Amino acid sequence: TSLKGISEFSAYREENFNVSGRDGVRRYSGIFAEPNIFQLTRTKPILGRVFTELEYQVGADNVAVIGFDLWQNLFAGDSKVIDQRLRVSGVSHRVIGVMPQGYCCPSTAESWVPMRQDATKLNRGDGETVYGLAHIAENSSSEEVNRKLDVIMQRIEERLPKTNNGIGAFADSLQMSSAA
Repeated sequence: TSLKGISEFSAYREENFNVSGRDGVRRYSGIFAEPNIFQLTRTKPILGRVFTELEYQVGADNVAVIGFDLWQNLFAGDSKVIDQRLRVSGVSHRVIGVMPQGYCCPSTAESWVPMRQDATKLNRGDGETVYGLAHIAENSSSEEVNRKLDVIMQRIEERLPKTNNGIGAFADSLQMSSAA
């Protein structure tokens, strides 16, 4: 679905990940992200690459992009970190990229994995909270986008009152990190 006034859009879900390293398990802020989140933030990894569309598909190889601090803490800044395995919340992931120092979009994330959800296996209302990240088009404003979002959310609530009563959406600015 497109929203007039938005030029690019990505979605993500925040979660704390238990990441296993050489010195035990540590808790890191993590993101389940759509594959275009790094392109949207205009930031490339300093090592390796970001997700592909194929890695977003259910059943694909588990991959992770890690933050600079996580790379330093768990891998001692090893330049050969790409393709090494990392346990994220008990599941083995292959490291495919390292983001630059200071990159923490969104919020304080230190690890990113593809957001995969098989919509055919979800009941309406059972999904996790998902956030959107977007660029507002040059000829638009966040106020204009918010007015449109209000109308859209009201229509969804009217059609699906049991699962969408009192649920809203709004556009707000996001402070980008110095690396973005």
